[in-house]
Amino acid sequence: SEDEPRPAARLRRSSVSSSRASGSSHKQNSVPAYIPALAPAAPPATAQQDPGVMPVQEFNWHSDLTETVRKKFNEKAMDSYTKQINAWKTVWQKNKRPRFINGTKEETTETSSRNSKNRKSDHGGKGMYVHNLGACSMSTKEDELIEANDGNPVDRLQLIKVAHTNKTTGQIQDPVIKGVVDLVEAEIELHDKDERIGALEEQNTTILSENATIRSENSTILAELAS
Repeated sequence: SEDEPRPAARLRRSSVSSSRASGSSHKQNSVPAYIPALAPAAPPATAQQDPGVMPVQEFNWHSDLTETVRKKFNEKAMDSYTKQINAWKTVWQKNKRPRFINGTKEETTETSSRNSKNRKSDHGGKGMYVHNLGACSMSTKEDELIEANDGNPVDRLQLIKVAHTNKTTGQIQDPVIKGVVDLVEAEIELHDKDERIGALEEQNTTILSENATIRSENSTILAELAS
């Protein structure tokens, strides 16, 4: 009699397990089927560019406005530069020394001050130094003259005259340079005269010596004839 309830218990367990199994199968059947993820879309094909050619920069404005933007940028830049230059000139008008105008070293400052005084010197009341080289340096002008002279060296006096002679008037504007050129040319002329005089004196001495020799020979001949 004690063994009779056991089958019933087994039945209950089996019913419970069957219900659980049916419930689990129901849950499994309710899970949606696996859907594979979509592959990423391929990037759009780009146009091939020639090697060595940089791509065109893409801006935030429409391409039709590029020229307008460029003009406006130039106007803004010019306005900014003009204001900066005007402010810099204003500093000079107030007799203030702009920062770092002569450098930061004392040695550089002294050299700049000395060169400025030399450029602005009035040469003892004769005016500031004037030349007609423009942006060309003296050495560059000398190279040009040598090239024009078939590679032969040029006289230093000629170089100075070319560098300081006004092309319109044909005159040397700087009075100091003009005085130096006139002095050198006068000395050259005197030297040439001295050379000519010396040559003439030497020629006269030779002639006198030849005449004396001739007279001596004539006297000897006359003496022999008389004897």
